[in-house]
Amino acid sequence: MRTDHRRQNTSPRLGTTVSVGDCLRGTEVTAHGMRIADLNRRLRQLRPEAFGDEVELADLRNGNAVVLAPSSAWAARLRQHQRQLRDLLLAMGEQVDVVTVKVAQPQRVPHATAHRKPLSAATATHLREVAASLEDPDLKAGFLRLASLAE
Repeated sequence: MRTDHRRQNTSPRLGTTVSVGDCLRGTEVTAHGMRIADLNRRLRQLRPEAFGDEVELADLRNGNAVVLAPSSAWAARLRQHQRQLRDLLLAMGEQVDVVTVKVAQPQRVPHATAHRKPLSAATATHLREVAASLEDPDLKAGFLRLASLAE
């Protein structure tokens, strides 16, 4: 008798309900991201100049810290300091067994002062029409505020 060992697709399909537990996983991801951001901030204050400002802690799970370097040269330099970086994380109270260094270009966040294209008059009209059809006063106000940004 043969047993089917294929993996069952457990991802929710469009139009199906999702359990509260599945929604909470998103909260866990957000909390993990905030924890990593806090660790990065604290590491920047503590780490020696040898690590540079461009080095970033990307993940910390199951005793494995993943550090991103902006180039292979930085990665080679960081690999020489893996023990020192591990010791810093341990001093911060984190459980770290292994530090893995990977090369990845840092993602730059665009400045808030970047020039944005203005909304067209047609877009503003559409936003006002949508606002008129809404019952929620806060949502309606939001659409009207967007419409007011048009040229």
